[in-house]
Amino acid sequence: MQKFPKQNWLKLGVMVLIVIIIFSFAHYLGQKNKVVLKEEVKKTEIVEQKKVEEQKQNPFSYLEDVQRINENRPARFQTEEAKAIESALPEKAFLRDFVELPNNKGTLVLYVEPPYTLGRFPGMDTDEDGIIDEPVITCSDIDYGQQLEGIYRLGLVRDGEFLGTTYISKGDYSPNYPMFRNFKGNLDGTWSNDGVSEDSKMEIVEPPLLKLQDLNGDGLAYEISFKVGYDSCGNNDYTIGAYDPTIDHPNVYSIESGDTYTDTHMNFFPNPDGSVDFSSGCDHGKSNQTKSRYVFDEKLRTYELKKVTKRIPCG
Repeated sequence: MQKFPKQNWLKLGVMVLIVIIIFSFAHYLGQKNKVVLKEEVKKTEIVEQKKVEEQKQNPFSYLEDVQRINENRPARFQTEEAKAIESALPEKAFLRDFVELPNNKGTLVLYVEPPYTLGRFPGMDTDEDGIIDEPVITCSDIDYGQQLEGIYRLGLVRDGEFLGTTYISKGDYSPNYPMFRNFKGNLDGTWSNDGVSEDSKMEIVEPPLLKLQDLNGDGLAYEISFKVGYDSCGNNDYTIGAYDPTIDHPNVYSIESGDTYTDTHMNFFPNPDGSVDFSSGCDHGKSNQTKSRYVFDEKLRTYELKKVTKRIPCG
């Protein structure tokens, strides 16, 4: 049997030692990283828990529970009709609004999928000591009020049966959920009216969102305009939802702009004949505007861009 050279044994020993050192160092780094990671996670947990405890002290926090969301709702949500609709919805869905469709087509419902959270009330910011300041109402507060944040769906209920749903898109910029509650003074425009009592202005109201209109020219009031995203003062994103009789199902009518289709569009106000005249410009100091005309296509069930006119002087 041939002997293994002594120098080869030495080389092998050195290699084994190197491997052991490498693995030991790697193990050390791994354990160190685990400790650091655990410490970072613990720090994060402590910070988040502190935020939670702080927010619990704020009655207008993002941690409103289901019980508080259901407090002081309009009387129609306590009716047998509302309870029957709720029983037909997906489990734990929050019924935000409902409206009876013409021609015995059923009930159009707007609901929010869980989990959902209740945003702060407009103007009710707290200072560094946690004390609620006097209300300071901004453009977005007036337009969106207090929001219930979650996934919004437009559904159809007929004869106690849930027949379908469609997703209501939101805008790109916050606030970008439909209004839940607001001050009465914001809703009726009396906030700055000296002739209206403060109690009336400060009354908290949950306004209806499902206001049926004819927005596609078919003579049927099946459409609803949703304000779903804040752009700037006087400029908001809108989505057109509907009960679509051609498919007997809720629908969102897309908007075609060139080669793209979107569910939302800034300042998109369809006329009863299904046309939309959109103007961009002439605000915030601009001297020229661009006008775009859209027309609802009955076959495609979309608002199609038909004409664009640029560089129109403002005024």
